Amino acid sequence: MGFELKKNINKLLNTKGRRKRHRQMNQCPECICPECHQTIMHQASVPCFQMKCPKCGTPMARRFS
Repeated sequence: MGFELKKNINKLLNTKGRRKRHRQMNQCPECICPECHQTIMHQASVPCFQMKCPKCGTPMARRFS
């Protein structure tokens, strides 16, 4: 019984870690231009690299805080 309890606790801890990392990645919903530093809001289900900068036309990059 002790082994099963320890196994379940480890599983819960790992799940919380994954959720925390996922939240951290999604904290800054912006795309930034690597050339002119223009920022735009990230659109759901559209990767930033597929969006073009409205100022200079360069592909955008995801901004992480």
